[in-house]
Amino acid sequence: MKQLSAQTIKRYNVKQLAKHLDRYLDSIGSIDYIVDFAYGRIMKLDRDQDAYVFCCSIIDQNKDFVQCILESTYYLHNNS
Repeated sequence: MKQLSAQTIKRYNVKQLAKHLDRYLDSIGSIDYIVDFAYGRIMKLDRDQDAYVFCCSIIDQNKDFVQCILESTYYLHNNS
């Protein structure tokens, strides 16, 4: 799946970023995060507990955090 440009990321709202993150994670087969739209949250895999833990809510105040998750996922996928 194609990565979003920096300008597109800036233009997208938090729900659009979360949807893209969800599709991108599916396309690369990553299990590090789960985007849960039913509860409006993003869960992160905690390998020590072998469980998913709350990471953040999908709300406008967390747009920068969701953007950071997306960009770090891009970086990890490109440099692995």
